[in-house]
Amino acid sequence: MGRHVVQEMFFRKSMMKNVLFLLFCGVLLVLNGLDQAADLPFSVWMPVINMGLAAVLACLALTGLRSAAPTSALKEVGRAAEPVPEPVLPPVVSRDERAKHELAAFLGMLQEKGRLVDFVMEDLNAQPDARVGQVARVVHQGCREVILKAFAPEPAETSVAEGDTLALAPGFAPEKYRLIGTAPTGVPKGRLVHRGWMAKSVNLPEFSKEPRDSDSGYVIAPAELELG
Repeated sequence: MGRHVVQEMFFRKSMMKNVLFLLFCGVLLVLNGLDQAADLPFSVWMPVINMGLAAVLACLALTGLRSAAPTSALKEVGRAAEPVPEPVLPPVVSRDERAKHELAAFLGMLQEKGRLVDFVMEDLNAQPDARVGQVARVVHQGCREVILKAFAPEPAETSVAEGDTLALAPGFAPEKYRLIGTAPTGVPKGRLVHRGWMAKSVNLPEFSKEPRDSDSGYVIAPAELELG
């Protein structure tokens, strides 16, 4: 049964009870008028009749209040049944297999040119400082070459030198600055600790082969086997 049909049934029942209520009021008025005539033999029973009619009218009034309650409750149920729009969530960005292989290939370039992975994975505690300094120079030279070619990095802030006072303009890019300490009211102002870096371009290696899932991981640098 539809929601509007149920409301129509409650409306008709309420109208019928209102009509009966008016009819009983008319009968009560007529009987009270007849009670004024002393020659009517049933005038003695008028108090009893009035009490009965009053009880009937009270019952009708209570029934009318009860019939109105389901209608309001039905309206609340109708509101609850209305579909609630789901919140729009931002799309989940996931790296595909090709992107994972390309990231591993970039780390492989740092390994090939500067032996970065070898340097990081080596236990330097067992090496003398002179040896560490010598290897660090090779790593620096090779990795610098790769990073310059891949990102062309440049300072993120060039208006002032490090150590000088810098006042950020309204509407500054929040991803470009990292505020250290208590955030002040108004325009942020403080000492420039580090100028930061930005990539002028991004030229990462592209994975030419068809990517595929592998439980063994992603190759950074292949194992070298000398034949002979």
